[in-house]
Amino acid sequence: DAERQFTSDASHELRTPVTVILAECEMAEKMPEDTEAVQESVTEIHKQARKMSELIGKLLAYTRLEQGTRRIDREELDLSGLVEDVCEEQRTVAARNIRIECETSHDVLVNGDVALLISLVQNLVTNAVKYGKDGGHVWVKVYSEGSKACVSVRDDGIGIREEDLACIWNRFYQADRSRSDECRGIGLGLSLAQQIARLHGGRITASSRPGEGSEFIFSMPET
Repeated sequence: DAERQFTSDASHELRTPVTVILAECEMAEKMPEDTEAVQESVTEIHKQARKMSELIGKLLAYTRLEQGTRRIDREELDLSGLVEDVCEEQRTVAARNIRIECETSHDVLVNGDVALLISLVQNLVTNAVKYGKDGGHVWVKVYSEGSKACVSVRDDGIGIREEDLACIWNRFYQADRSRSDECRGIGLGLSLAQQIARLHGGRITASSRPGEGSEFIFSMPET
């Protein structure tokens, strides 16, 4: 049942941008001499194609991890440096004047796959920005707790309802479907991040208050 639902959800998510692309192509073909209308169609097609590319990429990543065909290249790495690099990258693309602050401890060392851990942290930070408020903040912190290396990502955004918290790890689940197409995600990021955490012997927990913000904490064994 879960696999049938997954296939149905994936088909639905892909069908929407394909429908828009076909409609925009037909419109542009009917008005070839209207340069402004054609340009608007091309812009919309580009946006929908990017959405499809992101979805397909995450679907492939999720499937490869789930089926065990993605090789895990482990090495000792500085989690603090990795998180700082991700935050610096996200500052350049953060929308709506959201400020990203990063606090790290020195020498928080872990044994993991660099690319996968970057993907995990990116998912958490981009989610915090996406569901943050205009002019708000995202606080990222790296620290040690016992034998665990931890990354906290906290925001002061819209928050998550208590009844949605247990479902946010499900594939294609979107707690706030009322948001515009530009602001909504595709519902795979948290599921993929949790899967990466488990592959590293860790997990991600979430806490939230509607209207006040959310906090996600990733923890894994420290070396």
